[in-house]
Amino acid sequence: MTIAAAEVKEKIGVTGDITKCGVSVDGTWQRRGHSSHHGVVTAISLETRKCLDTEILTNACRQCTRWEIQKGTPSYDIWKARHKCQVNHTGSSGAMEAVGCVRIFSRSILPPRNLQYVKYLGDGDSASFKKVLESNPYGGIDIEKLECARAKKVRNTSSSTKSPKQGSEAGRWERTKWIRSPHR
Repeated sequence: MTIAAAEVKEKIGVTGDITKCGVSVDGTWQRRGHSSHHGVVTAISLETRKCLDTEILTNACRQCTRWEIQKGTPSYDIWKARHKCQVNHTGSSGAMEAVGCVRIFSRSILPPRNLQYVKYLGDGDSASFKKVLESNPYGGIDIEKLECARAKKVRNTSSSTKSPKQGSEAGRWERTKWIRSPHR
């Protein structure tokens, strides 16, 4: 992913320390329905269409569950001393996407990436963008929200109506500028 970040810098042609770019961010889970214990969030460059970062989240550890019944035994103590628990998220599965986005945006400015994701393309079905803004990853630099016009139109129509045609609506983005409130 470090190579993908370098390709973004090359494509944009900026030679400074931090390069501003856009990303498409989405999350998925091992199981459908927001009941999964494991999820992943990815950030894909709008400029190169390559993956810049991923965040794998889990709120359960099988080993911990399996060893729980042996708690207090010498073998448990040995296992516990060697165990590196994979749990890195506390909370609901539905909140994983927002938490993953915040983590991805927060580390984007660190070496070796040195990127600022100032354009956010999301599917609009989560609170991720709002959480990223609340985390203020770039200290007051505005992040522009982009949304696929076709996806927005499909989401806003009832299931009994036809979805928009593949023609001019496909691949067109709507720009929505989100301005920070003055009390921040």
